[in-house]
Amino acid sequence: MSIFRLRLPMGKLQLPDLDGFMEEPMLPAAESEPHPLTGKEWDAMVKAAGKLADRELALVNQLLRVTGLRSAELVSLHESWLVEEGKGVGDRDPGPEGEASGAGSGGERRQGAGAGVLKDVDLMIRLTKAVIRSTNLPVTVKTRLGWDDDSINIDEVAERLQDIGVQALSIHARTRAQMYKGHSDWSHIARVKNNPRIKMPIFGNGDMDSPEKALEYKNRYGIDGIMIGRAAIGYPWIFNELKHFLKTGTHLPKPTLENRVEAARNHLQWAMDWKGEHLGILETRRHYTNYFKGLPNFKEYRTKMVSSDNPEIIFEVFDEVLAQFGGFELV
Repeated sequence: MSIFRLRLPMGKLQLPDLDGFMEEPMLPAAESEPHPLTGKEWDAMVKAAGKLADRELALVNQLLRVTGLRSAELVSLHESWLVEEGKGVGDRDPGPEGEASGAGSGGERRQGAGAGVLKDVDLMIRLTKAVIRSTNLPVTVKTRLGWDDDSINIDEVAERLQDIGVQALSIHARTRAQMYKGHSDWSHIARVKNNPRIKMPIFGNGDMDSPEKALEYKNRYGIDGIMIGRAAIGYPWIFNELKHFLKTGTHLPKPTLENRVEAARNHLQWAMDWKGEHLGILETRRHYTNYFKGLPNFKEYRTKMVSSDNPEIIFEVFDEVLAQFGGFELV
């Protein structure tokens, strides 16, 4: 499977931005196989919502460079901002690691941006075309089926995006009105994929939470790859688990409590490195419940984690959890 000059293996897994959860520090810091949080396990997107200052744009490019991540998600209603950001993010080697992703039609809704442009497909096309013209990197888009059940327009959107040069499309199988409620309907994704006019790779997203479902949906809907969202919150091991199952038909061992503590510790450290101690601590708090899901009587420890502004105290609580629950098997 090719996206512009990029060669990708079939059955590619992706991580979308989930507003408020998939911020930059959740992404890996370097190549440290076989740790579950590594650049090789993620094809992730760095979100640029609104106009980026020069320093912020430099940080985005630094993150892309250091981690080897392949995407930068641009979300804005201002064509001039998107053009400048596309130029800035595209200011790097467009070789096998280069991909700019997003272009104002993802799940964001700030000031009508992101999925908001599903109400105005002409605007979506104009904004996306502006980004394509501004960068030497391949541009991909992620979007939803439409604004609501009465305005599902993904067929038109897919054809028009391909016509202006979009290299791949990721589709969340819900409307914007659904948000994350109800069931995703992948039949719409299958219809787009089976459209004889569509030649670009199509990725599916929505309710993807198990290796068995990944294999079933890949075979049933014929998609080129799978985008995993909420199932990765506090559980980054899902990428390795799905890839292993697709390749071998067998399950990997579940992460141990030691693995979970290590991941939470790294996440907090990366958050502080990226956004500073205060903001890093605040933004990581929402993840602890997911990292330690299934531990009995965890509330006492979570309360300590989310009420302290001192990273040393939080790291000590991680050690307490390990000492108290060491050997406990999480399902």
